[in-house]
Amino acid sequence: MATVRPDVSPLPPTTRIELDPGALRLPGNGGATVLIGGSPYTVLTLKPAARALLDALQRGEDLGTAARTASVSTAAAERLVRRLLATGLAEPVHTSPPLLSAAQITAVVPVLNEAGAIGGLVVGLKAAGILRVIVVDDGSSDTSAEKAEAAGAEVLHTSGRCGPGAARNVGLERVATALVLFIDADTHLIGDWLGPLLLAFADPEVGAVAPRISSRPAPGLIGQYEFVRSPLDLGARRASVRPRTRVAYVPSAVLLAEAGAIRNVGGFDTALRTGEDVDFVWRLVNSGRTVRYEPAAVVEHRPRPTVRRFAEQRRGYGRSAAALDARHPRFVAPVAASGWSVLAWGLAALGGPLGVLAGLTTALSTAALLEGKLGTLAEPRPTAWKLALRGHWGVGRQLASAVWRAWLPLALVASLVSRRARRATIAAALVPNAAEWLAGRPPIDPVRFTAMRLLDDTSYCVGVWEGCWRQRSLRALLPHLADWPGRRDESRVD
Repeated sequence: MATVRPDVSPLPPTTRIELDPGALRLPGNGGATVLIGGSPYTVLTLKPAARALLDALQRGEDLGTAARTASVSTAAAERLVRRLLATGLAEPVHTSPPLLSAAQITAVVPVLNEAGAIGGLVVGLKAAGILRVIVVDDGSSDTSAEKAEAAGAEVLHTSGRCGPGAARNVGLERVATALVLFIDADTHLIGDWLGPLLLAFADPEVGAVAPRISSRPAPGLIGQYEFVRSPLDLGARRASVRPRTRVAYVPSAVLLAEAGAIRNVGGFDTALRTGEDVDFVWRLVNSGRTVRYEPAAVVEHRPRPTVRRFAEQRRGYGRSAAALDARHPRFVAPVAASGWSVLAWGLAALGGPLGVLAGLTTALSTAALLEGKLGTLAEPRPTAWKLALRGHWGVGRQLASAVWRAWLPLALVASLVSRRARRATIAAALVPNAAEWLAGRPPIDPVRFTAMRLLDDTSYCVGVWEGCWRQRSLRALLPHLADWPGRRDESRVD
């Protein structure tokens, strides 16, 4: 259940909200309104006063005006809005001018052999109004340091190829401003990328905010694939960042944060060469601060130039899974889903009429059980079936992805002795990728898209198993099973 801390700082009264596009607003029993959605899924029942407040907020009224319209206290309105934000049912819209400016930002740029890009980035940061740019050279063998200094940056040096986390920490020690912008050297700034990030700090609970990082258009197969499936691009929907939610992390390729909040959690873990940004974000969230993903701000990141570099990057991401799991148990599980849905797919995967029938029966049973959990709805049955079908499909895609991104060695061994296992492994490779291609129609043909996706997944899988070997732990391979949605939450405004 999502909760709101009793000591949470108040939102500005000019704050407005937008309901998440995937949220359902449905009539409930006794004149109540039921909201279903968020991440993870939440069922939120609103009594009449809260419903009136939500009506006013949905009409575009700010928090203070909506409280007066609904005849409720500002504190009660604040509690409802905070609950909506905490569950991901709504996102904040700040209409007041930013409290902070670019002049209160110090940019920290870790660099390793980026002589061709660093000068232009420094110039772009200064053009955005960021007065101080610190470039931390992590043992470059080219002229990155000289190019940065010539462009007007202050250049620091690590003791030699210590990794991006250590380089950021070196720069952080010199930061005296309220905000610090961590940004990679191969990032390209476009449009008004900074304004939406600054607006996020209107909420005093926000400790960090990240923009959408799209892949810079590039020719060739890798460029085409990265353009539609970059691991840094987290999509077009705004979100509060929390483990095991729709946006579980944000990369530090571009991350604007309160310098004090970063110091309070000890900066970046220098023992991690990859995944250090995920670890940092999760520690910041665990400290009680909010981390936001704001796709209204967009920057571009250069894709890997060769297939080898592409595969090495994915392998490195996979290697971080076990180390992250050691620090944040079960947050990097390859599947986080309802145990019932996993059971239904598992029975169906056994094959044969009995297996399919057992899986179908289990799936149908979960829809009936979900109907009982939606008892606050005036008509729970249609919604229960809709959510159950959507949930089972989503879990099926998770399982198919996990076969290739985490469990491929096991799947290949099973395929040697079982025709059903071979069929399941092939289906896990083809069906979800075909569905994704048909849904998005990317500018790359389905055969090459599938081939790149399989290279992406298998490279990541190799890294996962390497990381598990280094940690001497297989926990990063285990699914996290829970009852979905099975979470009831109620908000009252008297």
